[in-house]
Amino acid sequence: MYGVDDLYRIKDIVHSVDKNHWDSKKWLTDTLYKHYGYQTGKFYITGGWYGMMAYHIRQKWPLSKLNIISADCDPMCEEYAWELFGDCDIDFRTTDINDEEDLSEYSAIINTSCEHMEQEDLISIIEKKQKQTWIAFQTNNYKDINSHINCWPTAQV
Repeated sequence: MYGVDDLYRIKDIVHSVDKNHWDSKKWLTDTLYKHYGYQTGKFYITGGWYGMMAYHIRQKWPLSKLNIISADCDPMCEEYAWELFGDCDIDFRTTDINDEEDLSEYSAIINTSCEHMEQEDLISIIEKKQKQTWIAFQTNNYKDINSHINCWPTAQV
């Protein structure tokens, strides 16, 4: 599982663009677009997986004045993201947000993979960002996957 030429990767990629993922990323993008109010900036998407969140953002902000970085710690995600969305003016990277010391250059930090992260790591991201940097964090309530360690039953905390 999660090798270079494994069959699980095919299932994973298909799952990454299923209706639930598509709808949740689109909802987050639409909501952020209503509130952000600028056509410029630099967005950092952590846990970017195969790039669909970045794709939705580029659709809402088509001008290159908004720089989009989509990062994931799995190097194969970067490779497949370039194949899927390489023509969308998005910078795909293999990076772990926990290794990033300085997040000051970003106008927004987006994480749609909070269910895979420890609460302390999410707090660390918030503490490392500039005060004016927007954050958009999204998780889910699907606890049946072992790597889902930070699920919430509702939007209210």
